[in-house]
Amino acid sequence: MYVKNAKQRQFRESALARSVEFPDAGTWGKPLLLLSLLAWGGGYAWSLHTDAFTGFKASLAVLTIIGLLLGVRGLADPIPGILGVGMLCTLDPVSRVYLLTGGLWRWNTFNYFFLLVILLSLRYYARLRDVHTHLLLWLIAWLAIGWVVSPDKLTGAYNILGALAYFGLLRFWGRVGERDDTWYWTALVSAVVAAGGGLVYYQLAPRLPYINRNAWSFFPLAAMFTSALALHYVRERRRQGLLAVLALLSLIWVYLSGSRGGLLLGLSASLAILLQMRGLSTRWVVAAGSILISVVLFSYFSDQYTYAVLRLQKVFDPYSTWFDRTSGRTDMLIGAWYIFLRQPLGIGTGGFAPAFADVTTLATYGGEYWGTAVHKAAHAAWAKVLAENGLPGIVLLSGFVLSFAWSGWKRKKQNCWTVAIFASATLALAFFWTEFASKGVWWLASGAATVLNPEHARDVLPPVRGTSMHTRA
Repeated sequence: MYVKNAKQRQFRESALARSVEFPDAGTWGKPLLLLSLLAWGGGYAWSLHTDAFTGFKASLAVLTIIGLLLGVRGLADPIPGILGVGMLCTLDPVSRVYLLTGGLWRWNTFNYFFLLVILLSLRYYARLRDVHTHLLLWLIAWLAIGWVVSPDKLTGAYNILGALAYFGLLRFWGRVGERDDTWYWTALVSAVVAAGGGLVYYQLAPRLPYINRNAWSFFPLAAMFTSALALHYVRERRRQGLLAVLALLSLIWVYLSGSRGGLLLGLSASLAILLQMRGLSTRWVVAAGSILISVVLFSYFSDQYTYAVLRLQKVFDPYSTWFDRTSGRTDMLIGAWYIFLRQPLGIGTGGFAPAFADVTTLATYGGEYWGTAVHKAAHAAWAKVLAENGLPGIVLLSGFVLSFAWSGWKRKKQNCWTVAIFASATLALAFFWTEFASKGVWWLASGAATVLNPEHARDVLPPVRGTSMHTRA
C-alpha cells in the first residue's frame, strides 16, 4: 500500500513540475458553447421555412462533425479531445437514429473511431491494474468466444464493438487526470448541447420521425452523468450551481420523453449531484430555480407533460398487465431465463432474437409474445448476456457493475463514495433498459473508473497557471 501511494505521489509531483503549459479548457469550451447554441438555433430557424427534420438533422450533423474533428485532434491534444468526445457521447442516441443511418455516416462510426484509439493506445492499457477494466476485458473475451458459435454474427460483432467503446473513452478520460477546469468544461459543453437539443426537439417533435423514447432519453442523460462525475472535482459554488440547473433541465427533457427507466436514471444522477453540492444556500437557490423552470416548461409542453404523467400512472395501475407496465421487458427477462435454463453457457453472442422466437413457441408463461415465433431484441443487457453468454457472462457483468462500489469502499478516505455508489447503481439500472450500444453508459463507466483510479492518468496534463492539480482529501 505504501509503495502504491508513493508512486501516486511521485506521479502527481512530476505532473506538477512539468513546465509545458496547456491552455485552460475554457479556451476551447467557450467557443463550443457558442457553436452549440448557433447550431441548434440555426437548425430550428431552418425548420421554420423548410422541412422540420431537415433543420434538426442539419444541426445534428454540424455538432457531430465538430465532435469528431475534436476527437481526432484529441489524439494529440487532450483538452479538445475530451470536449469533442463528450459531445459525441451526448449526441449518440439521436445520431444513431437520425444521422448515422447509411452511406458515409454508418451506424458504427463512433465505434470505429474508438477502435482506432484503442489500437493506438495498447501500451497504455497494458499498464492498467484496476478491477473494472480487467473484469470488462474478461467479459469481452467471453463475448468473443460466444461470437464464434453465434447464429447471428453481425449482431454479435456490434455488441462487442459497443462494449469496446469503454476502453476508447477511458483513454480520453485518463489524459485529463484531476484537472477540475477540464471536468467542468466537459460537463458544461455536454449540458448545453443536451439543453439546446432537447428544447429544439420538443418544439419540432410532432414533425420529426419516430424515435424510441428509451433510446432518446440517453441524450440528456449522458449530460447528467457528466455533471455528476464532474462535481467530484468542481468545488466552486457558482460552477456547481450552473451544472445543477442545467442537469435539472436535462431531467425535465427525460421526464417529458415518458421513459420510465430514463426517469429512474435521471433521478439517480440528480441525487449524486445534490449530494456533492457545497452549502445549503446553493442547494436552496438551485431548488428554487428548478421549480420555476419546471413550471414554465411543463406548462409550455403540456401535451408531452400529459403523456408522461399517463405513462407513470400506468406503472401503478392494477388493471395494467406487467407487459404494459414494463413495455415488454418482463417477457424479455423471462424468455432469457428459459433460454439460460436450456443452455447455461449461452447460445452465442448476438443470438438472442432467434432463440427468443424459438422459446416463445414452447414455453407456457402466457405473456404478450408467447405462443408466436416473434424475433425480438433483448433491449436489456442483463437479459441479453444471461441468454447469450450464460453463467460466466452474467457473473462477469455483475462483477463489473459492482466493482465501482467495491473501489469506492477501498478508497473511502478519498471521498469517492458518492461517485462509486452512483456508478454501480446507475449501471445496474441502465442495463435493464439498454444493451451495449449506448455510449452514455460507457461514458459514465469510464469516467467513474478514472475518478476512482487516479493512476489511470499516466500522461496527465499539467495544471493551468494559477491553479493546482485537484486532490480530494
